[in-house]
Amino acid sequence: MIDTEKEYIFNGPFASYCTMYVDYKKGLGYKFQVSSYYRLRQIDNFFKTYELKNPILTKKW
Repeated sequence: MIDTEKEYIFNGPFASYCTMYVDYKKGLGYKFQVSSYYRLRQIDNFFKTYELKNPILTKKW
């Protein structure tokens, strides 16, 4: 059987939260599919695009 486990790398201001989310979902027994990874990666890139420096969400964002 081939192990399809991938390492997910995020590099935006919320990178640690993205990684914790992936670990949380896996801990619950969910398989973190590639499509979910790409969606989370899009969110990570969104925050980089808008140059969010602190991992704080407000009503403005």
